[in-house]
Amino acid sequence: MFTGIHMWDPARNRSSSQPGYVVVSQVSDLTNQVVQVSWRNFTPSSSVIYSPDTTDYPVMVAECATTHPDSWNQCFGANNGGVAGTNSPYGPMNTVYATTSPDGTGEADIQLLTAEEDNQLGCNVHTPCSLVIVPSQGGNIFESPVNCSDHSQDTGQSDVGSIAFNSAYGECSWRDRIIVPLYFAPTPTDCPIRNPDFSIIGSPMLARAMGSWQAALCESSDPVSIQYDSAQSEPLARTDFQSGLDDIALTTLPASGSSEHPYAYAPVAISAVSIAYWIDNPVTGAPLTHLKLDPRLVLKLLTQSYDFQNEGCGKGYVPKGVGCDNAVDGNPVSLFADPEFEQLNPHVASVGDGFQVPTVLSGESDMTWELTRWIAANPAAKAFADGSFDPWGEHINTDYLDMTLPTNSLTSMDPFPPIAHRYDPVFPLSQVAEYQVDNWYPATAWQPDTQGNYDKLSPELPGDRALFAILDEADAAAFDLPVAALENADGQYVTPTTASMSAALSAMSTDKNGVTQDLRENARVAGAYPLTMVIYAMVPTHGISKAKAAKIAQFLDFVADSGQVPGTQPGELPAGYLPLTAAMRAQTLRAASEVLRQDGGATTTRPVPTPTVAATRKAGPRTVSLGYLTHPGSSGITRYALPVLLVTGCLLAVAGMFSMAIGRGGAAAVGRLRRVHLPRVTLRRRSQP
Repeated sequence: MFTGIHMWDPARNRSSSQPGYVVVSQVSDLTNQVVQVSWRNFTPSSSVIYSPDTTDYPVMVAECATTHPDSWNQCFGANNGGVAGTNSPYGPMNTVYATTSPDGTGEADIQLLTAEEDNQLGCNVHTPCSLVIVPSQGGNIFESPVNCSDHSQDTGQSDVGSIAFNSAYGECSWRDRIIVPLYFAPTPTDCPIRNPDFSIIGSPMLARAMGSWQAALCESSDPVSIQYDSAQSEPLARTDFQSGLDDIALTTLPASGSSEHPYAYAPVAISAVSIAYWIDNPVTGAPLTHLKLDPRLVLKLLTQSYDFQNEGCGKGYVPKGVGCDNAVDGNPVSLFADPEFEQLNPHVASVGDGFQVPTVLSGESDMTWELTRWIAANPAAKAFADGSFDPWGEHINTDYLDMTLPTNSLTSMDPFPPIAHRYDPVFPLSQVAEYQVDNWYPATAWQPDTQGNYDKLSPELPGDRALFAILDEADAAAFDLPVAALENADGQYVTPTTASMSAALSAMSTDKNGVTQDLRENARVAGAYPLTMVIYAMVPTHGISKAKAAKIAQFLDFVADSGQVPGTQPGELPAGYLPLTAAMRAQTLRAASEVLRQDGGATTTRPVPTPTVAATRKAGPRTVSLGYLTHPGSSGITRYALPVLLVTGCLLAVAGMFSMAIGRGGAAAVGRLRRVHLPRVTLRRRSQP
């Protein structure tokens, strides 16, 4: 708890009898994550939803580049007049703004940036930083000198964010700031730079675990240096590994086809696909929780099957200049008006700008395959995808009738300009989480400005958000994002937890290769989370040097042991992952022994279907009519003649290569491997450079 001043009490025209104070959910061993800041005994704000120009007595939270900030400019975005989400040379400003309830309490979530995300702040294990919590306290800034004790000019003037949160006029508020020191854990960028011993590619879902393992082990006396590409997804990883371009591939689905060398599968982690959301209560402004989604509702979101802002031209309305989006004729205007959603979530009211378009990963991914396989396995969702109406008369966006399910990639298929500019898959996976935590989604205005540019939409304001994102559970946990409870084959709605992911393991079938596992379709297991995924390392069992083989085995030995201990310390398994079972750890050690022997012991593979987004449409018992009676010029094939004014909002980030130094003593690795009845292998220890 960090104590501040006695805040101004406008109701009593005096200072409060109790000092304000702040509590932060975590202040040490920090990474790129979200922490919650809560406060008490602050001046109540005039509204629940923050506006920089009209809200009296708001609160600002900003991350600063020192533990004792004495200047606005030492804090990222603090000197910005209370405007959220503004871009800078270091990315979107992570400063957040919030309001205080009538009882003097409030809270805000803020993303903490390490030196890896923002080198201007430079926060790392060697450089602690801080949060500043700045309560707007008004004061008479119009006098000379400024009189902070005179609150006669507060309301609508000196106490609003545009005045209070900048160096020109915010002297009184800055004077009353509360400072909370922050201490960071080691990150991959803190490791010594060495030539890599081998390379790993694939499974962005594993990035947080790999970062934790690296941070703990890179200072070992016998390090293993790994070139790790965390951005690339599993299909590319499998291809590169089989062609000999990378030494290890991280995957969930087994590979198919020929390979340059034999290989084994080693389980390394268990995680899940999550559907994160921000849906705020329009009365209180607080984020809602306990959201339920079934496969058909998720499909509706992915295919934009709503008549957003009456674009289907119901009741005679015709959007100016673009005609009608007949692909969604007769459908509800939003998710919140969908009877199916209302039935599952009666406590949720309509909020936001009228569009609910999820942020999703661009390109091919095992995550997307698992998500859409869950949808396709549900009879009601599959019938909806094939053209059947749901019980309330809603149909799929007809531009998606040729969509194949399951698929390993999601693309925009509705060319109607307002939608084409709203649905923009992003790359890499880390960007999906970034957009969600910044209260943003990758969309642009569908009409150009006077210079012909399509401006990005502004972030949605806390208190008025309706945002969805499909991402990995590790990022959802690190950023403290609420995630939806999804319907499993047993008809239960469950969130990804240790218990629900453990239950899902019992619903998995083993591939004919004897190692990799995946959920059985429609397996009715109580409490199982339906999007649980096991991540495997494909490792070479022949054709590499003994030195490289020893380093890979050393890495696998660590993963199967210390790397499965849950916790926040470097080297431990971060939140969002389930530790491997004993049987899986044993399999990882067996794979390590095969790598060490290099005698060609190979794991049999099976072909994996190659999904696409184009396939013959199958009609359900009651299909959507493709003959439109109104605005024929914008329906059917003719609609594809319209210019698709799609501007991608994502930045194709260059995949970051981390030098991952892993080291358990070579003797320790061999000792563990002996316990699974392996031939003795001597690993040489080298001195620290």
